[in-house]
Amino acid sequence: MRIPIDRKQKVVAFDPGEHTGVIVINKGEVVESATVTPEELEYGLRQGRWNDADAWVIEDFVLYPWVAQQMGFDRIIPARLIGMLGYAANVANVPTVLFSAGTVKPFSTDSKLSQLGWIENLNTPHEKDAARHALYYLIKGFAS
Repeated sequence: MRIPIDRKQKVVAFDPGEHTGVIVINKGEVVESATVTPEELEYGLRQGRWNDADAWVIEDFVLYPWVAQQMGFDRIIPARLIGMLGYAANVANVPTVLFSAGTVKPFSTDSKLSQLGWIENLNTPHEKDAARHALYYLIKGFAS
Protein backbone atom coordinates (compact mmCIF):
# COMPACT_ATOMS: atom_id res chain seq x y z
CA MET A 1 0.00 0.00 0.00
CA ARG A 2 1.35 3.40 -0.97
CA ILE A 3 1.23 5.98 1.81
CA PRO A 4 -0.46 9.13 0.47
CA ILE A 5 2.01 11.86 1.40
CA ASP A 6 2.42 15.29 -0.17
CA ARG A 7 5.41 14.82 -2.46
CA LYS A 8 5.59 18.42 -3.66
CA GLN A 9 6.97 20.08 -0.55
CA LYS A 10 10.30 20.46 1.15
CA VAL A 11 9.71 20.07 4.87
CA VAL A 12 12.13 20.31 7.76
CA ALA A 13 11.04 18.67 11.00
CA PHE A 14 12.58 19.19 14.43
CA ASP A 15 12.43 17.13 17.63
CA PRO A 16 13.87 19.76 20.01
CA GLY A 17 15.86 18.85 23.09
CA GLU A 18 19.39 18.42 24.43
CA HIS A 19 19.80 16.24 21.34
CA THR A 20 17.60 17.68 18.59
CA GLY A 21 16.53 15.47 15.73
CA VAL A 22 16.42 17.26 12.39
CA ILE A 23 15.12 15.71 9.20
CA VAL A 24 14.70 17.24 5.76
CA ILE A 25 12.15 15.67 3.44
CA ASN A 26 12.16 16.90 -0.14
CA LYS A 27 9.51 15.58 -2.51
CA GLY A 28 8.85 12.62 -0.23
CA GLU A 29 12.49 11.58 0.19
CA VAL A 30 14.85 11.95 3.15
CA VAL A 31 17.67 14.23 2.00
CA GLU A 32 19.14 15.00 5.42
CA SER A 33 18.89 13.62 8.93
CA ALA A 34 20.97 14.62 11.90
CA THR A 35 21.01 14.83 15.66
CA VAL A 36 22.44 18.15 16.82
CA THR A 37 23.19 19.98 20.04
CA PRO A 38 21.41 23.24 20.90
CA GLU A 39 24.54 25.12 19.83
CA GLU A 40 24.67 23.32 16.47
CA LEU A 41 20.97 24.01 15.94
CA GLU A 42 21.48 27.71 16.67
CA TYR A 43 24.43 27.84 14.26
CA GLY A 44 22.38 26.19 11.50
CA LEU A 45 19.55 28.66 12.07
CA ARG A 46 21.93 31.64 11.98
CA GLN A 47 23.35 30.34 8.70
CA GLY A 48 19.85 30.03 7.23
CA ARG A 49 20.49 26.34 6.65
CA TRP A 50 16.81 25.34 6.43
CA ASN A 51 15.25 28.60 5.22
CA ASP A 52 14.38 27.22 1.78
CA ALA A 53 11.77 24.84 3.22
CA ASP A 54 8.08 25.14 2.49
CA ALA A 55 7.37 24.52 6.19
CA TRP A 56 9.03 23.67 9.48
CA VAL A 57 7.32 21.04 11.59
CA ILE A 58 8.24 21.22 15.27
CA GLU A 59 7.39 18.92 18.14
CA ASP A 60 5.48 20.95 20.68
CA PHE A 61 6.31 21.00 24.38
CA VAL A 62 3.66 20.93 27.08
CA LEU A 63 4.48 20.98 30.77
CA TYR A 64 1.88 18.72 32.33
CA PRO A 65 0.94 19.50 35.96
CA TRP A 66 1.77 15.98 37.13
CA VAL A 67 5.30 16.36 35.74
CA ALA A 68 5.92 19.98 36.77
CA GLN A 69 6.98 19.22 40.35
CA GLN A 70 9.61 16.77 39.13
CA MET A 71 11.07 19.43 36.85
CA GLY A 72 12.04 21.94 39.53
CA PHE A 73 15.14 23.90 38.44
CA ASP A 74 15.03 22.27 34.99
CA ARG A 75 16.23 24.55 32.17
CA ILE A 76 13.41 23.19 29.93
CA ILE A 77 15.64 23.10 26.86
CA PRO A 78 12.89 21.88 24.47
CA ALA A 79 10.73 24.93 25.23
CA ARG A 80 13.68 27.27 24.72
CA LEU A 81 14.55 25.66 21.40
CA ILE A 82 10.94 25.82 20.23
CA GLY A 83 11.03 29.57 20.91
CA MET A 84 14.29 29.89 19.02
CA LEU A 85 12.89 27.90 16.08
CA GLY A 86 9.72 29.96 16.03
CA TYR A 87 11.68 33.21 15.99
CA ALA A 88 14.04 32.00 13.25
CA ALA A 89 11.13 30.79 11.13
CA ASN A 90 9.38 34.12 11.55
CA VAL A 91 12.50 36.04 10.47
CA ALA A 92 12.97 33.69 7.48
CA ASN A 93 9.26 33.83 6.62
CA VAL A 94 8.92 30.04 6.82
CA PRO A 95 5.53 28.71 7.96
CA THR A 96 5.61 26.56 11.08
CA VAL A 97 3.34 23.98 12.59
CA LEU A 98 3.62 22.36 16.00
CA PHE A 99 2.30 18.93 16.85
CA SER A 100 2.41 17.15 20.19
CA ALA A 101 4.25 13.87 20.46
CA GLY A 102 1.03 12.27 21.71
CA THR A 103 -0.75 13.16 18.49
CA VAL A 104 2.03 12.10 16.14
CA LYS A 105 3.53 8.92 17.62
CA PRO A 106 0.44 6.68 17.43
CA PHE A 107 -0.18 7.75 13.81
CA SER A 108 3.38 7.82 12.40
CA THR A 109 4.45 4.28 13.14
CA ASP A 110 7.76 2.56 12.42
CA SER A 111 5.90 0.52 9.83
CA LYS A 112 4.91 3.66 7.91
CA LEU A 113 8.42 5.10 8.16
CA SER A 114 9.74 1.80 6.84
CA GLN A 115 7.21 1.62 3.97
CA LEU A 116 8.38 5.05 2.82
CA GLY A 117 12.00 3.93 2.90
CA TRP A 118 12.84 6.59 5.48
CA ILE A 119 13.74 4.45 8.49
CA GLU A 120 17.12 3.30 7.18
CA ASN A 121 18.19 6.97 6.98
CA LEU A 122 17.44 7.62 10.66
CA ASN A 123 20.31 7.07 13.07
CA THR A 124 18.84 8.09 16.44
CA PRO A 125 15.48 8.08 18.24
CA HIS A 126 15.49 11.90 17.91
CA GLU A 127 15.73 11.69 14.12
CA LYS A 128 12.97 9.08 14.12
CA ASP A 129 10.75 11.38 16.20
CA ALA A 130 11.40 14.27 13.81
CA ALA A 131 10.50 11.96 10.91
CA ARG A 132 7.24 11.05 12.64
CA HIS A 133 6.34 14.74 12.75
CA ALA A 134 7.26 15.24 9.09
CA LEU A 135 5.17 12.23 8.07
CA TYR A 136 2.15 13.43 10.07
CA TYR A 137 2.38 16.85 8.45
CA LEU A 138 2.83 15.48 4.92
CA ILE A 139 -0.36 13.43 5.32
CA LYS A 140 -2.50 15.72 7.48
CA GLY A 141 -1.15 19.19 6.68
CA PHE A 142 -1.62 21.93 9.23
CA ALA A 143 -4.66 20.31 10.81
CA SER A 144 -4.03 18.38 13.99
